[in-house]
Amino acid sequence: MLTRPEGENELLASKLASSGWDVLVRPMLKIEGLLPRTQLLSNLTIFDKIIFVSKNSVRHGLPFMNYGSLESSHHNIWLAIGRGTATELKKHGVSAKFPIKSDTESLLELEELKRPRLHRILIIRGEGGRDLLEKTLIQRGAKVSLCEVYRRIALNYPDLDTMPLGSVLTSNSLGALESLLSNLPNSRKDFNLVVPSKRIATIATKFSFGSVTNSEGASNDKLYEAIMSLKSSCDGG
Repeated sequence: MLTRPEGENELLASKLASSGWDVLVRPMLKIEGLLPRTQLLSNLTIFDKIIFVSKNSVRHGLPFMNYGSLESSHHNIWLAIGRGTATELKKHGVSAKFPIKSDTESLLELEELKRPRLHRILIIRGEGGRDLLEKTLIQRGAKVSLCEVYRRIALNYPDLDTMPLGSVLTSNSLGALESLLSNLPNSRKDFNLVVPSKRIATIATKFSFGSVTNSEGASNDKLYEAIMSLKSSCDGG
């Protein structure tokens, strides 16, 4: 079962189906754009660094950046949390640096963020996003501004209690995991969970899944490899 938001599961679903999997797509979160509460996106020239923490932060943030602001912000350093987010920015002509592993901890290890003292940094994210990035940059002496451009809404499904025992489930964020847990029957030990990071794996392990596998990345390739590693056990091998 693939649980990323609508429109983000199709390529992986097709690849898994070609490899013999029976694929069910059930987005656990709906992404809804927000009108930014600040005017920060209209004047990017005041920032030294601009950080996008997800593909959705690009999709819902860039429309509020006027073309003139983008053109005049060539001196900015643009950063993305991972390759997928950087690719989304590239579609709009913006080149961003990103860490090999797509998580906040790896992002903070980039040279551009190790010594940001007195730098003005804009973080574009979803409503109520993880605050580790903001707090760490402030501790390092940066002047941090936040702009929230979307919210996550949990979705409910009445049919998940009919999934075969031993099925593989995916969850790419803590919000998606919370939504998944509210949808699952009590027999979580009968399912195998694939997550993209050690942090989510640590939390998910507490909920008694049959197994929790860290794909060490949220890309289609990373998720595919992790799911395929479970195929023999799911086939009864």
